Amino acid sequence: MKHAKALALFLAFLTLAALLSACDPFGGTDTSTTTAEVTTTGAATTATTTCATTAAAVTTAPLADTSITQNGLTFSSKGNGTCYISRASDCASLEIPEYSPLGDLVTKIGANAFSGCKALRSVSIPGGVTVIEASAFADCTALTSVILNEGLATISNNAFARCTSLASIDLPSSVTGIGWGAFSGCVKLASVTIPDGVTKLFHATFGNCLSLTALTIPEQVTYIETDTFAGASALTLYAEIASPPTHWSVTAPVVWDCRNNDVASDGYIYTVYDGIRYAIADGTATVAAQVKTISSIQIPSEIRYRDATYPVTAIGNKAFYDCDALSTITLPEHITAIGEYAFADCSALTEITLPSGITAIADYSFSLCEALRSITIPAYV
Repeated sequence: MKHAKALALFLAFLTLAALLSACDPFGGTDTSTTTAEVTTTGAATTATTTCATTAAAVTTAPLADTSITQNGLTFSSKGNGTCYISRASDCASLEIPEYSPLGDLVTKIGANAFSGCKALRSVSIPGGVTVIEASAFADCTALTSVILNEGLATISNNAFARCTSLASIDLPSSVTGIGWGAFSGCVKLASVTIPDGVTKLFHATFGNCLSLTALTIPEQVTYIETDTFAGASALTLYAEIASPPTHWSVTAPVVWDCRNNDVASDGYIYTVYDGIRYAIADGTATVAAQVKTISSIQIPSEIRYRDATYPVTAIGNKAFYDCDALSTITLPEHITAIGEYAFADCSALTEITLPSGITAIADYSFSLCEALRSITIPAYV
């Protein structure tokens, strides 16, 4: 009797575990544990070849849980005429075929499929692929070109996390789900458009996207977590809706009703002029928080925005904070104030001359500038 009860409890536990494993819609699947047969090609080596294969569609589907490896790709059949793919060896250019060599339609890029492929520079994914599973291209640090096609619906958790060379990506209008951390750590990502079908943005989806300065949020998005954009310190959000929904929680400045308004929630108009980000208010421009990859900069005495001219009069709080590549900067004479932590932790900055118009330097403006050897300050400051 005791054994029967124990067995019943154990079976109930397994059922609960199976249900819980399905709770995360973007979690993906570890393909290494679902393939019955694994074909290996020896140790993976860095290559400069293109991973691609071609196959015509066939009417007879292969048996379930079979796999075949060809041209650096492993195709794992689901037994229903579709398959997912994973990496068998490294390559520099990846063109994913529409069908497997056995005729299965490729519908998924498997979890961790190309994760850590340091040689991969470009990838093209056909429209038959509906899901890019978790961490599929994570840590592909040389990846600069990603071509996605209509038909893709889900970009799962960490799918492109820490692709540190990726500067832009076009998401098809068919995308309806973007998982947490999907583009986190893409420090050069400066251009991305969220499709209208997306309604929720999760934990660190664009976290530490240090080069992202502007992002339009479609009116259908009703849920944003607090740290969705954590670390994206130079970002301004442009929301198509007129006021925040109940489940929005963001710290970045937001331009509400952006199709009819350009003033952000903090009272500033944000713009990028000749690669430098500014905040405009009361007829003047302040140098705002910059992208962290900036290395050399000359700030003009004035900027133009919508046919109007604005003098640049201040360096804002944390404007160049932690810009560890910044080595040289030239300031115009119109500058009168430097904000808190404006140049803090600029570890490559060696010298700076403050203009004669300076009247105020806030606390910690140059803290932790370890390489700073020379700073010229007007005598009356």
